[in-house]
Amino acid sequence: MKKIVSLLMAAALVFALSACGGKNPGNGETAEKANVSALNDPTGWGLVKIKTDRAYAYNTEFCDTADEIIAKLKNGETDIATLPLDEAAKVYNETNGAVKALAVSSSGCFHILSNDKDIKSLADLSGRKLYISETEKLERRTLDYLLGKTEFEDGKGPEIITLGSDEEVAAKALEEGSDTYALPVLYAAKVLAEDTGVGQVISLKREWDILHETSFTLGIILVRAEYAENHPDMIDSLRTFADVSLNYVADNTTAGKELLDEGIFEDSTVAKKIIPGCYFGYIDGEEMKASVSLCLSELWSEDASAIGGKLPGDDFYMPGE
Repeated sequence: MKKIVSLLMAAALVFALSACGGKNPGNGETAEKANVSALNDPTGWGLVKIKTDRAYAYNTEFCDTADEIIAKLKNGETDIATLPLDEAAKVYNETNGAVKALAVSSSGCFHILSNDKDIKSLADLSGRKLYISETEKLERRTLDYLLGKTEFEDGKGPEIITLGSDEEVAAKALEEGSDTYALPVLYAAKVLAEDTGVGQVISLKREWDILHETSFTLGIILVRAEYAENHPDMIDSLRTFADVSLNYVADNTTAGKELLDEGIFEDSTVAKKIIPGCYFGYIDGEEMKASVSLCLSELWSEDASAIGGKLPGDDFYMPGE
């Protein structure tokens, strides 16, 4: 029902925008567009339909690094952005609250692979080798947290071996496969596409969700506070369009086409394997605040240096509709 309502609202907003004199792309007048910078990873991919279908209202770009997006938020070059949970909290602190969290865009993308199908949970990793890239800071922090909450039969968890990159971990999985390999969904999908017998055995999101009543959070849609205050109508339409886009990408088996057309993916087989593991979905309001605040407090309450020195305050969270 929520998806049907979102689609109807999106249609109504399209009509309303086309009826407004200054925002009608068909009458030759120039609309005042919002600038959207989506990270080229699972935090941003779900907004692809805003880029392809809503160009009359949003200038949408996919950026390769979080640093690029953060710089644009700070200098006002972009109005709306997506970032991972830790980077979102960091830019909030670094700008003294000048950016706000509008919604969650994705709820996880970290997976553990192996060719041993007897592995069903983190408890089954006892005594095994677990490879992970040193570049995956959020994944490693989440993994360490979850391992710390896991009861191992012999009291000993896995031996964690750090490699230099996700590419190295993926290559190790393809070469051997008998150990365990922690990878973000993009690299996990490339391994799975090779059909070597290595499969996904654990989702860190699911392990988190078993522990907590609220879902794990990965991607955050951010809005500059000044822009939100001055353009409430654009923010209202963004809520609907983001909801529609995220649900479309999550549920539509052909959604990879838009991502392929935008040059994000090069292989449709890999795209089909990536999308389900991103857990795209729009969450805002109190549900967003509950899940995001829990993730932040559980992962960084003892050492908040990586997110700007402190946990975000209540003003970080924009209210829902």
